[in-house]
Amino acid sequence: MVENLRRFKERREELGISLKEAEEETRIRIDYLRAIEEGDFDYIEAEVYLRGFLKVYSAYLGLDTRQVLEDYKKLKEPEIIEEEVIKKESFKDKILSSFDEHQNVVLMSCLIGIVLLIIGLLAVVGFKLYGLIDESGNMANGSPSIETTQMKEEIMQAKDDKEIKEDEAVEVKEENTVAEVKKDTVENNVQETAMYKEDNDKLANEEVIAEKITIQVETIDDSWYSVEVDGNVLFKGLVVANKQKTFSGEKIRVKIGNAAGIRVIKDGKIMGPFGSKGEVIIKEFSID
Repeated sequence: MVENLRRFKERREELGISLKEAEEETRIRIDYLRAIEEGDFDYIEAEVYLRGFLKVYSAYLGLDTRQVLEDYKKLKEPEIIEEEVIKKESFKDKILSSFDEHQNVVLMSCLIGIVLLIIGLLAVVGFKLYGLIDESGNMANGSPSIETTQMKEEIMQAKDDKEIKEDEAVEVKEENTVAEVKKDTVENNVQETAMYKEDNDKLANEEVIAEKITIQVETIDDSWYSVEVDGNVLFKGLVVANKQKTFSGEKIRVKIGNAAGIRVIKDGKIMGPFGSKGEVIIKEFSID
């Protein structure tokens, strides 16, 4: 087994961490942690889970995560190449066998489909032609005198409707003018009330903010850390490099699994890194 994959147990014992503590901190089952330390990677059946566990556990112990994953890839390359060759040969044999057995069935299905498509198109064209012919016959048999009378009646009705609408428009315009004056008065009162409420809310928020501190925890390298705000754990887990999380409260306690991978920003002041790679430390921040 590649050298870096043997370092998990040795590194854990150097830090004085038990398997039970590692399980609670990393959220990885203890039997999976034991399998990783013993190099029994086949015990973890899902490849994607195994790679994730290797990344989390190596970062938690302060090992070089990238080198650990590269060593594991080298260890698995011979098995992957052999499996790919077997899969390619099996897939090729299945394709050739299936083509020989079903070639005639496929050709017959295609011919039947083409025939049905042609029949459907002919039916659609026939229905459309029949409709056009029927419509033309009805238009030819229509009565011009009846149409002329109907047009005259429609013109007279439209003229009467126009005069009625003009009278109604004058009345509506006068009513709208009165309504707009009332609306402007109500809106001005509402705006003044809203501005007064907004000022009061702003003052209240400023008083609350003054009683708390705010920090930003920034990762400059893949690192595990937990954040406890006023006695409550708000975050615990592995965070990749170049990520930032914000926390606010009266008292903030940060436990860091990789002291070289974390910086803290408070009131615009940058603090950290706080130690060497893989070093476990605790930092506390409060209003005082």
